[in-house]
Amino acid sequence: DLITQRGSFLNPADSCNQILFENPGTTSGYYWLLSPTGRVVNVFCDMERVCGCDEGGGGWTRVADINMTRP
Repeated sequence: DLITQRGSFLNPADSCNQILFENPGTTSGYYWLLSPTGRVVNVFCDMERVCGCDEGGGGWTRVADINMTRP
């Protein structure tokens, strides 16, 4: 395969939104992004569209995961 998928380590995206824009069928999961400092980082991208909207939504980068049920 000569074309490496956007969001892979060899072809990091600028944002989760860019991955979703270039491939609307993309599912949520871990992808590689290129940070503003030039570092390649592995992040979780939430590609789900909220409220059933056809336009907008999805392409979010998770920056924290807080479990409010733990004592």
